Amino acid sequence: GHPLDRYRKEIKSYSTVNTATIANRRDQEEVTIGGLVNKLKLTQTKKNNERMAILTLEDPEGMIDMLVFPRSYKECGHLLVKDAILFFKGNVDKKEGTPKLLVNEVTTIQEAHKKFTRSVHVRLAVNGGEGESLKNLQEILSQHHGSTPVYLEFMGENNARQQMLVDRSLFVAPSENLVQSLQKTFGEESIRPVI
Repeated sequence: GHPLDRYRKEIKSYSTVNTATIANRRDQEEVTIGGLVNKLKLTQTKKNNERMAILTLEDPEGMIDMLVFPRSYKECGHLLVKDAILFFKGNVDKKEGTPKLLVNEVTTIQEAHKKFTRSVHVRLAVNGGEGESLKNLQEILSQHHGSTPVYLEFMGENNARQQMLVDRSLFVAPSENLVQSLQKTFGEESIRPVI
């Protein structure tokens, strides 16, 4: 499959726009967008011969051009690699009609879990087998100890939903590994990072 398929959920969760909706944002508005570095050109400014980058980002909806000026390039240039899955925070530039992004900050997919997740929500069905599920959940959470709160969402009959915060001793450090473990045990749709 496409390299983006594996990270589709994270890209959707952690991005404030995508390539289809960025045109609806105001000029100079700050946004975050994630995807795959499709094209990458390293160049230098004419004025001071400082390093900068021009790149094209691909997400599930399309592509967008981005500029990483020298000040930002000094901080995040080492992360810019073709085919890398990255998140870019920057300002929308509509001066030439087609929106571009002027990049201020770059975050790797691995760092995105830690940086953007405010809480983790795990949905459990109420069907009588909760004891085993809770035991498995406790085991997974205790292997990823951190400071991010975890909420359990119990789905009952007629889609009645109850939410419960787990004990502080089971708070987590969000990571790709944690998400994969939870998805494997409880199903892909049962895990929701909240930003």
